[in-house]
Amino acid sequence: MKSWLTRDKINDLYNTVYSTAVFDRYDAVFDHVSIFNMHDVGGDLVGSFICDQIPNATHACQKWKTNNIQPPNTNRAVVTFYDEIAQAAYFEGYISDEISRDEARKRIQQHQERNLKLTAEDFPKICAEDDLMDLVLDLSLKAEEKMVPEFFHGNLGETTLRSEFELYADTKFCSVDYDELWKRNGWVGFLQSLGGNGGTSSNGDIEPIHVNNEFIEMEEEKW
Repeated sequence: MKSWLTRDKINDLYNTVYSTAVFDRYDAVFDHVSIFNMHDVGGDLVGSFICDQIPNATHACQKWKTNNIQPPNTNRAVVTFYDEIAQAAYFEGYISDEISRDEARKRIQQHQERNLKLTAEDFPKICAEDDLMDLVLDLSLKAEEKMVPEFFHGNLGETTLRSEFELYADTKFCSVDYDELWKRNGWVGFLQSLGGNGGTSSNGDIEPIHVNNEFIEMEEEKW
């Protein structure tokens, strides 16, 4: 992330794919473009979309409300550090292609959480520079104020955005410091035991991995 995220990249993304840029493109073509603010609809995201955003969806809205349907939890966060480490180790030659990327990812998570009693947040990280984070925050605030001004200036607007951004700045905008990781907790030896640099592949039974009490099942991937 640190090597990829530059000032030019941030400004380019803001002017092309950020919500404000997308809105401007649609607004130039269509007579009416509404903004669905997911932060201002409470817990029923689907119901709010059906009832408030889709024109003339009276019956669908009523059916949603009367059936007492629980909205699906489709925006579940998934930790990506384990997959990133698997890929980095593979390209370093620590893991061979005798095992799949999916198996390597699960073994790495087991080693970190069960053997070392640590979490994904305990990996050494490299984060974006503070001046770049300030730019991202400034553009985010600018976009929020333009798109949903009443919400932005309300109790849940700017204050919430700033507090959430502080949290993401140390997580979402960071990547694993692989050079440092390879020096810690016998990681290189562990990775080589999976296959690579003379290591042998481990194809035994893999126990399910749970995140927030939910099993994360990802499609089998090739390297």
